[in-house]
Amino acid sequence: MAVKVDLESRRVTLGVSDLVSEPVGAVGRVGGLSVWARMELGREAHVTHQRARAGESGRYAREVTVRYATEVDGFAVTVQGRIDGVLVGADGDPVVVEEIKSVVQRPESLPGLGLETYPHYVEQLRLYCFLVSRSAGVSLPAAGGVRGRLVLVNLVDGARRELELTGPFDDVAGLIADRVRLLIRQAEFERKRQRERETTAAGLAFPYPQMRPHQDQMVAAVARAVEAGRHVMVLAPSGVGKTAGALYPALRWAMKAGGRVFFVTAKNTQHEQALETVRRMPGVRAVSWRARETMCINTVYACREEFCPYLQMMAAKLERTGVVRQLEAGGVVATEDLVAAGRVAGVCPFDLGMVLAEQADCVVCDYNYVFDPQVYLRQFFLDADYSDSVLIVDEAHNLVERARAYYSPRLTRAQLREAVSALGSVERSLAREIRRLVEEVHEFFERLERDGGDEYSQVPEKWEDDFGEEETLWSDWERRWRDAMSRRAAGGARWAQRYRLVESPRGFFEGLRPVVNRLAVRYALEKIARGQAVEDDSVEAFFGTLTQMAAVLAWEGEEFAYVYEGGPDGGLHVVCMDASRMLAERMAGFRSVVAMSATLEPVEFYRQMLGLEESRTDMVRLASPFPSERRRILVVGSVWTTYARRAGSYERIAEIIRTVTKARAGNYLALFPSYEFLNGVAPFLPGALCQRGDMSAEEREQLVAALRRTDEPKLVLAVQGGALAEGVDYAGEVLAGVIVVSPALPQVGWERELMRGYFERRYGRGFEYAYLYPGMARVVQSVGRLIRSERDRGVAVLICGRFLQRQYSALMPADWSKNGEVLISKDLRKELAEFWALQGGSETYNPANSQEADGTHDATNQG
Repeated sequence: MAVKVDLESRRVTLGVSDLVSEPVGAVGRVGGLSVWARMELGREAHVTHQRARAGESGRYAREVTVRYATEVDGFAVTVQGRIDGVLVGADGDPVVVEEIKSVVQRPESLPGLGLETYPHYVEQLRLYCFLVSRSAGVSLPAAGGVRGRLVLVNLVDGARRELELTGPFDDVAGLIADRVRLLIRQAEFERKRQRERETTAAGLAFPYPQMRPHQDQMVAAVARAVEAGRHVMVLAPSGVGKTAGALYPALRWAMKAGGRVFFVTAKNTQHEQALETVRRMPGVRAVSWRARETMCINTVYACREEFCPYLQMMAAKLERTGVVRQLEAGGVVATEDLVAAGRVAGVCPFDLGMVLAEQADCVVCDYNYVFDPQVYLRQFFLDADYSDSVLIVDEAHNLVERARAYYSPRLTRAQLREAVSALGSVERSLAREIRRLVEEVHEFFERLERDGGDEYSQVPEKWEDDFGEEETLWSDWERRWRDAMSRRAAGGARWAQRYRLVESPRGFFEGLRPVVNRLAVRYALEKIARGQAVEDDSVEAFFGTLTQMAAVLAWEGEEFAYVYEGGPDGGLHVVCMDASRMLAERMAGFRSVVAMSATLEPVEFYRQMLGLEESRTDMVRLASPFPSERRRILVVGSVWTTYARRAGSYERIAEIIRTVTKARAGNYLALFPSYEFLNGVAPFLPGALCQRGDMSAEEREQLVAALRRTDEPKLVLAVQGGALAEGVDYAGEVLAGVIVVSPALPQVGWERELMRGYFERRYGRGFEYAYLYPGMARVVQSVGRLIRSERDRGVAVLICGRFLQRQYSALMPADWSKNGEVLISKDLRKELAEFWALQGGSETYNPANSQEADGTHDATNQG
């Protein structure tokens, strides 16, 4: 139970586990097992032993509640606990108090375990024995006394080791008093800290000298929503300053109310904007981190205490080094700070960040740590009340696709082969059992191959619409789109693979769980025994996928499809077409959710997809704060970029890009819907810097840095939706122009077609929900890289005739058009020359000389 220390009424209520010097409820990591699976194994071990004991004696009671009342330094203290098992003997026999703990040990090691092996378990057992000896809810036989029994159940083979513990237990009264005093001091510290937070909140000033136009509207809207416990969707173009506009009012409320702000992003590049904003608000504590594996400072990433010295004796190292206090004194702790401090203190940087997060006012992290069912922050969201927390979702349109991926596991034949190939050094009997499990999955695939459901006629993966430039009426366009698809399917086109829709395989994967859990534990022990840490362990990955499959399949519902893919590398894919139901569960627990982006149109689509409750969600739409005359957006509609036509347009597209870059010297960013398209145009633009699909994070950062340098003009070719096109600022006039090549509609394929059918059935807007809205969101984000402050100026050129069709142009922000009409380019060279002439300055104007570049204009870079 949660510790409750009421300093005013001088009452303390707590559970037995809260009195133990080290937490005993945490479970160790076992490779290939989720935390859920590890906990389930422990529960099964408990229940199995309790049933066996109850069958042996009618005097055995399970899950016995005990209470103990005392007084410590004027505080009325109530301790409550639940004992795993109590065996009440006849008169004269002692009461036996059992504490059952599941362990992971090699079978031959179990007999050698003693009470000294698990001191915290013994400490918990002594507490229970003391409570029972005081007759706290248990009827004692006459003069029988109390004895403890620690029952260790080995998860590897189910074997038990029982360790007897005798009294006296009278000294436990002093232990309880000492621990309660520590908790009271901690509560007094937290009260002092909260008063400091309230003082900070009362004096908290907006982090920049002045607000941008319309930014005050956003601050007021977020403040109203948080005060009322409502959600708010903020539709604001790039440059409004959404990061500061959300963080400032959210932190002011959270610090006053004793809550916390979670600021979540789709990309690591967006973290720094949030942290820089917090740095400008003295007294606010924030912590940020990346994925655990990217922060690892061990020689091999193997996240188990047995293989990683940085995970061993964490509590002692933190106490000895004082590293937590040192980092908290700095206010804002970034990933780099955690890594550096982790090296000095000899602790895991990621786990160090988790410790700091407990006392942080603001946690900045990836979407995963709030929404991903495999890695979310359980200390905040598992059986915890987070109704005093505010969630800010940056670039919220990205969460729609990301959330679908969380619930779309895939198990392939290739994974089976990789798992088997890694068994060469594994103990023979264990390897044999793992192969048997792999064979069972293989046979399941074979059954699907023979019997598996309805054939799903898939359109070719690289096919797009056949239609001409003249298509303007939406209903006629959609009709012809569907007709063309039907003609191709009926014509017997060759597909790369054949896909079959199958019934939910939930029963099969749930049936495997006991075997998977047992083998995963045995395999982890085998690696420990060998002292071998295996990076990218394909056996653990196999176990992990099976566990994930079972967990996702338990959701079931019409938003899921189950697809079998034939072929040597095929397998089973659970396709989540709509994750709104799962998102809604998490969203509902926050006091307020602020979902913000420049691309949340249509609003109802994104509200539905993000799982935001309609009756609890407000909407705020803000205009661009920047003078429209400093930006020109032109559509070149003479080129068509549909798949069937694009190859013949590569040279023409390159010519248009050269025309834009020659109009004025500077840096330009040309964004494509795919790497294939980019690579088709790149040979016609020698000297351009190109983003690659296999770039490392460091290489992408170097490319962003190159684009930000203004020492000489450069052209960068990248993809829409990538690291260079979203969530990154190009401060000042770093960019002279952005060229968007083609609407970035998702590629037509079997998965998207399943989504289209689902959305058509549910909302009657299949094509829009599956293709159009996600594609145009990337276009709007791409153009948003251009103007980030009121002093910026530049051009955006959109290349494709589809941008002139109503179904596309209707999704463009209002400030892109003039008198409600997009600007159609008729003479691009002339139009660009006229625009730059109006801006003044020469072709060799150096953005590095501007106020934005030297940092004197503090209202810029607000995110």
